[in-house]
Amino acid sequence: MVQINQSVGTRPCNPFGGCGLSGLGMENGPYGFHDVCRRKLVTRML
Repeated sequence: MVQINQSVGTRPCNPFGGCGLSGLGMENGPYGFHDVCRRKLVTRML
């Protein structure tokens, strides 16, 4: 997950489905993958 986020750029996830560009995002859907990314980012911040 972290490696995929870094490859996308400084904003790996956004409400517009930026994660959809990656293969994993396309498989799980842009919105579903965004929810997972957001949770991962929150976990890292904590």
